[in-house]
Amino acid sequence: MRQSALIEGWRQLWRHQRILWWLFFINLVLARSAVRPMAARWSPILDHSAAADAIYGGFDVFRYLELVLRPEIGFGSGGPVIVGPAFIFFVFVLFVTGGILSAYRSETKLSTAEFFQASGAFFWRFVRLLIMFLIALIPIAIIAAIVFRLSGHLSRDAAPEKLGFWVELVGGLVLLFLMMCARLGFDMAQVHSVASGERAMRRAVVHGFKITFGNFASLFWIYFLPSLLSWAGMAVILCIWARLVPSTAVLTSFFLLQLGMLLWLGTRLWQRSSETAWYQEHEAMTAAVSTTDSTPIEK
Repeated sequence: MRQSALIEGWRQLWRHQRILWWLFFINLVLARSAVRPMAARWSPILDHSAAADAIYGGFDVFRYLELVLRPEIGFGSGGPVIVGPAFIFFVFVLFVTGGILSAYRSETKLSTAEFFQASGAFFWRFVRLLIMFLIALIPIAIIAAIVFRLSGHLSRDAAPEKLGFWVELVGGLVLLFLMMCARLGFDMAQVHSVASGERAMRRAVVHGFKITFGNFASLFWIYFLPSLLSWAGMAVILCIWARLVPSTAVLTSFFLLQLGMLLWLGTRLWQRSSETAWYQEHEAMTAAVSTTDSTPIEK
């Protein structure tokens, strides 16, 4: 079932690829709006800086730190300019999630009006789900603080030199697993809400986690495989960018990093389309079992 869901999810992603391209284009426009004011501010400084000249031909971490710590650069004051467009993109993606999931469920392509109508219908429900998700992350954050504090203590005081490192590594992997499980559960709550029209988000969360842990192996694989491909692809892209692309090749760097963004968006949409396909198969199987159980046995 999980393989068929991944294949059907890929087919739906390809069929509705305009969603991917629109998200990529909007992200590109917002990124441009964030970078342009900072570039205009930094250009007069960097054009006459010895540190900038030193990293022009290759990356030098010490020269880079020398640059960013200068008060004229002002990363702190430039924070709103950078973070603002990122926040806008986050809210926009949250807004259109209802339309995206509705499009993946539909047998026919939604019109633009139908897409945004579905987006608006589920937006505030998904805002409530987001708040619940953030609350669910609080215990994970507390565990993370305990793990990292313990690993630091063991690194300083424990006899085995690498004990703190191993505690931090294993604890980090466990925390990553817990965060993935939490996100998968809330993903399925969104899918269930769109499929059933559920308005009470607490019931949607309960149902989403019930489905997730009742079918954990197949659903986690559907979530994990696109994530793994995204991480591996980003690692390859960053390795090529850092090792093979000179700092003077601005256009090549731009295309490589945009390829990484396209990969990240595509794999996330593949997750959502595969989750939707799995849920539809699950619905069909549940309905078939219910019909069989309700059919009277002829004597």
